[in-house]
Amino acid sequence: MNRSFLYVRDKETGKIVDKIEIEKTAFTAGSEATERLSEIIGILKGRLREKYPAERYDITGPEPQELEGPALHPFKMEAKGHLLFFTNLGGVILGAVLLFLLLLLRHIYVFILFIIGVLGIILYMAVDYIIWWKKGIRAVEVDENGVVLYRGKHRRPVKLDFEQITGIDFFTKLNRRVITILTGGKALKVIPGITLFSGPRIRITDDTFGDDEFTVFIERLKQFKKKQAEGFNS
Repeated sequence: MNRSFLYVRDKETGKIVDKIEIEKTAFTAGSEATERLSEIIGILKGRLREKYPAERYDITGPEPQELEGPALHPFKMEAKGHLLFFTNLGGVILGAVLLFLLLLLRHIYVFILFIIGVLGIILYMAVDYIIWWKKGIRAVEVDENGVVLYRGKHRRPVKLDFEQITGIDFFTKLNRRVITILTGGKALKVIPGITLFSGPRIRITDDTFGDDEFTVFIERLKQFKKKQAEGFNS
């Protein structure tokens, strides 16, 4: 079996009310992998516990040692267009509310300005979605050699061997997680909260990917980043 689950069970009825799938082959074997996997399982259990209180529900699942694999196996995550659509829709609604409040605070009671502003936000979000549909990342695959990105509606593969990657930057803002893979450039954190990049790079966000699989993807890249740093220091 390559997959296992965390189960949420009602204490009174014994009925399973929810479960989260865990991909066993997403991790390497060894004590370091077990520690990383423990962190992932802890995150997943924490999310379930927020939804299902301990006094009523039990959360059960495998121990990290049970999920270890003998080697680094390929991991792949697929983009879901509806996630970006609803994210952009939420952006339109939030932008419209903020624009209305701004005009109200400045005592600008011109309805046409509000309409123009909202249309501008809708246009921006629509262009963002169209660009993703034509050129965006539709899937990401990680194996022992590197990362493969599948772009656009034709899913054109772009292969990045680990030897080509000069750095990886992880950033979170307003619950939006961003990964920047550098392929020759540098990341300069000159001001706290602001990172400046130079050279070629690829940016991947969690807008179109599930939270759990994106977390696994981050962990896989952190494994490589740690090995890369150890190689430079050796």
